[in-house]
Amino acid sequence: MVEHSIEQHAACAACSAPTGPVDRGHLVDTIADRVIAHLRCGRRAVINAHFNAGDEIHTLRTDTTCHGRAVRMLAEKLRVDESGLHKWARMAEAIRGHERETLCQLVDAVGLPLAPSFVVELERLRHPRDRLQLARTALDEHLTARQFRRRINMMQRSSAE
Repeated sequence: MVEHSIEQHAACAACSAPTGPVDRGHLVDTIADRVIAHLRCGRRAVINAHFNAGDEIHTLRTDTTCHGRAVRMLAEKLRVDESGLHKWARMAEAIRGHERETLCQLVDAVGLPLAPSFVVELERLRHPRDRLQLARTALDEHLTARQFRRRINMMQRSSAE
């Protein structure tokens, strides 16, 4: 996965769509390819940011110097809901190494990766094979967020039995 700063992003060949003159006979196709390239890179950057933030929050969750209040203190400092920070930390704890890269590389028929919110929800599944299977299904079947959550709930119930 490509990891870089905002400044590096502007010059990144892996993220940047080709620029320059457009063949007017293929205007829509060319612009569509460029838009997809930008969206693909943007989604991957957000997913990676969630993983990196989750790793940082995990550090706070395991630190004993703040007596279990560190994440609450961070939430207050960032002016966000504490539960969202815990969710990112759980995601980062559950989804590690190669699985992260694999999830970011999966794309739908148009060429877009999974929406970042879907990746965050995947932490609810215990097994990497279940997460990857559902990610592929979501992309192949263009699941809505509601459908995606229902599938996760069904998979959790079936694994609990």
